[in-house]
Amino acid sequence: MSGFLRKTAILGFIVSLGVSSFSGCYFLPKEEKLLPPPLIEPEKPKYDTVKVERTDLRKELTGSAKFQYVRQIDLAFRPNGGLVHRIHVRANDKVKKGDVLVELDIGNIESQMNSAKTSLEKARINYEQTLLQAESSIRSAENQLKALKKQYEELLANPDLATKAQLEELQQKIADQEYVVKNTKQNYGPDGYNIRLAKLAVQEAETRYSDLQKQYTESRLVSPIDGEVVFVHPDMREGRSIGANITIVTVADTSAFHLVYDGDKVSKLKLGQKVELKPVGAWAPKDSVFEGTVVQIPPLPKFPGDNPPQIVYIDMPNIPDTVQLGDFANFTVVEEESKNTLVVPAAAVKRFGGRTFVYKLEDGLRKQVDVEVGLRTNMYEEILSGLNEGDEVFLR
Repeated sequence: MSGFLRKTAILGFIVSLGVSSFSGCYFLPKEEKLLPPPLIEPEKPKYDTVKVERTDLRKELTGSAKFQYVRQIDLAFRPNGGLVHRIHVRANDKVKKGDVLVELDIGNIESQMNSAKTSLEKARINYEQTLLQAESSIRSAENQLKALKKQYEELLANPDLATKAQLEELQQKIADQEYVVKNTKQNYGPDGYNIRLAKLAVQEAETRYSDLQKQYTESRLVSPIDGEVVFVHPDMREGRSIGANITIVTVADTSAFHLVYDGDKVSKLKLGQKVELKPVGAWAPKDSVFEGTVVQIPPLPKFPGDNPPQIVYIDMPNIPDTVQLGDFANFTVVEEESKNTLVVPAAAVKRFGGRTFVYKLEDGLRKQVDVEVGLRTNMYEEILSGLNEGDEVFLR
């Protein structure tokens, strides 16, 4: 290549390089202005608070009671058992008052009772005859004494009619008759020997007859009411021995139920309290509500150490026919109630050093405020003073 061409090529390369450099500088982006950072409002602190509200507050007592027959009587042989002679009933049998249910074997006691009854009648007749004889003997002796005294007085009034010897003889007869009267009264008076012996004979016959009657009565279980046999001891058999004080038969009036409660809240229930009842089981729809009344509470102890059964009875009118023995009902009793009162959760109320207080939210700050409380439940407490409706209090 000639020198001219080389120079031309080099010049072109330099021009090309210059243009490229100029073009690169021209297309660079412009520098952007920096924006100020956004202002973020700080998050407000969250407090675990509730507002003081006005509502109805109730303190309730709850429990579960069992349906039992109003009249259900357990029968047992007392004070002694024995050999079972006859069983006259089975479970579910209908019975009348006075029906004999079970008998023990006590031999020929009926024959002995008849004999004792006859002996008693004889003793009573003898006593009555002795009384009549006593009255007659005393009256006769007293009449003879009166006649002798009258004769003596007449002779004294007419001394010419009697000698001294006759008067002395008559005085002796009077003295003898006075002794007869005294002796007759001793034998036949209210405390006389013959009367006492006759009376003792009657008492002895009465005791004998009474003992046999008692033995006879104690050997028989008799229904005390009209009703139904709801239980018969499964081990009871004719010819088998049975012990004393063991429930042999239970008779009940199956037409009437009541509810029985024997839980740990018996002492808190009061006679006449109204009770709200809800069914447990299928004897009524689950949302059913019934009303009852406490009709019997445990009696007070009669003496130190006495511990009467802790049982409460609840009457429930209009019991459905579907109720069966042993069914349950849950009950609720309102112990105390305040209407339209200020309340706060029980967790908000603090107690320390004899003070009762809450922590109140005021102007964004936690402030301790003394309060007076009234009705208290597990969940809420009534505020009598110290707070107003709508105030916010801390739960912790």
